[in-house]
Amino acid sequence: MVQDESEALYSSMPQRAADLVPAARRLRCADMGPVIGEIVAGFGPPPDEVAVPEPWEPDDPMSDVTTDELGAPPAGFGCPSCHGALFEIQDRPAPRFRCRIGHAWTAQTLLDEQSDALEGALWMALRSLEEKAALSHRLAISAQERGSDVRAVRYAEIASETHEASRTIRGLIVRMAELNDGTRSGDFA
Repeated sequence: MVQDESEALYSSMPQRAADLVPAARRLRCADMGPVIGEIVAGFGPPPDEVAVPEPWEPDDPMSDVTTDELGAPPAGFGCPSCHGALFEIQDRPAPRFRCRIGHAWTAQTLLDEQSDALEGALWMALRSLEEKAALSHRLAISAQERGSDVRAVRYAEIASETHEASRTIRGLIVRMAELNDGTRSGDFA
C-alpha cells in the first residue's frame, strides 16, 4: 500500500515506493487505516496478549540517545528540520538518514530538502546583491551630484561588480531549478 502521490508533501516518496513495489495499492492516507485493519484481522495473538515495547519519546529530555545506541555512523549532513547531526542507516536500495531526535529521511527526501534550502539561500543572496547594487548606484549618483568624482567612480564600480554577481546567482538559480526538476521526478534512486 502506497500513499496517493497527489496528497503527498513530496510526491517522489510514494512514487519511489510504488516503483519498488509495483503491486502496491495507491490509497489516500484517510483510507489506509481501515484497509490495514482488514489485512491484519485474524493474524497473530489477540491485541491484549501482544507485548508492546515502550516507545522512545524524542521530546523526553531524559532520553539521551548516543551514536552507539543509534547504531549508525554519522552521515556528515545536518537534519533539515532541527539542524542536528544525521546518521546514515544502510538500507537497500538506498540509505536512509535519521537524526537524534527522530526525524527520518530517505536519500531522495533529504536531497529535496537540501535543494529547497539551497534555493532559499540563493534567492536571499540574489535579493541582497540586487539591493546592494541599487544602493551603490544611488550613492554613485549622489556623490557625482556633490562633485565627489572619486567616490562616484568607486560606488559605480561596486554597483557594477555587485550587479554582475547577482546575474551569476540568478543563472545558478535557473540551473538548480533545472537540476531539481530531474531529481524530484524520480529519475534518480
